[in-house]
Amino acid sequence: MKISHANHIIEFNFQYLKGEFQKKVEKAVRSQFSSFQEKKGEPAIVFSFTQSNSEFFRSKGRVQKLESFKTSNEALWFKNEEIDVVYKSENAKDLIFIALKDNESFKSQTRLANKAFCNNLETQITRFYYRIFLLFTQLFNVRNAMTFIHGSCVKINNHGFLFLADSGVGKSSILFNMSRNNLFSFIADDLTLISKEGDAFFIGRKISTKPYHLNNFPFLKDLVEDKMPFLQKIQWKIIKDNRLNFRLCPIELFQGQYASQSKLKKVFHLVNSESKSFSMEAISVEKLADLNTSILSNELFLSLYNLNKISSIPDSPLISSTQILVESKEIIRQSLKSCECFLVTVPTALHPDKLYNYLEEKGCFD
Repeated sequence: MKISHANHIIEFNFQYLKGEFQKKVEKAVRSQFSSFQEKKGEPAIVFSFTQSNSEFFRSKGRVQKLESFKTSNEALWFKNEEIDVVYKSENAKDLIFIALKDNESFKSQTRLANKAFCNNLETQITRFYYRIFLLFTQLFNVRNAMTFIHGSCVKINNHGFLFLADSGVGKSSILFNMSRNNLFSFIADDLTLISKEGDAFFIGRKISTKPYHLNNFPFLKDLVEDKMPFLQKIQWKIIKDNRLNFRLCPIELFQGQYASQSKLKKVFHLVNSESKSFSMEAISVEKLADLNTSILSNELFLSLYNLNKISSIPDSPLISSTQILVESKEIIRQSLKSCECFLVTVPTALHPDKLYNYLEEKGCFD
């Protein structure tokens, strides 16, 4: 399986797995990345799934070790109770090997005890996404003058509009409002990939949809119920918890309206306030880069924690989290320097329609 990553290709490889477990892993990975764009060609990054990584860590010289991390002149291996990963670079290609556990039980197979309705294998693939996939793709990004930024993005009249914020301020709610209007084409939710040249690229990460979203946006109910498995419907009826999660395909949400790439025109940084009214003012690119590098650091916390351990080993092949954030900040600054940038103050505890309506009244989508 190969997916597009800006103008590059990422491959998922299952050849080191055997039998029924190979089929299960491939199904779980395809489900996790089913909304990404598939693309043919030579990959720049290959993620290979295994059941043991011992054969992929070799050394002809010294091996340095720190806790559960060790490096040689050929590879890097870090392993703990949750992740087991080997990294090496060959022929200008990043090779990452991820060992998975075949530890499904009857209870885990039902998925009912998991708020995201995942079995053990699917939980491992979700963990892979947040702690391994995002880490190594962000390392690749900064080497290629790109970075993730914590925001949602749409295309309007051939221009990219970026909505940045910390978690819970209203990025996804804006997308839910936009999805019913064919003026807007989806590019990304939660994490947007941007380049130094000011382009935003499609990221097909599924949109986390919670019970309160269905209350705020009634049109979502039919779409979610049509796609939700029967047992998950029972879970949502029995368990009254707003942390329950259904992953919604963004292309289906936007009724096929999406864009692979767009030049950024406007950027809105959203922040909650105890004020009773909205406000909007211009914000400098420098300040925007400061704010969003900090937010990105928080979003990649688990990945960067491992990176800090790895980069503290003298022979580590990877840069430190400090360096990755410094480079990310400069890429953000360069990417957004030609954009119109605004700081939007959002009153807390308002219906999410209010934010969308305020932005529309202010002509922000023009």
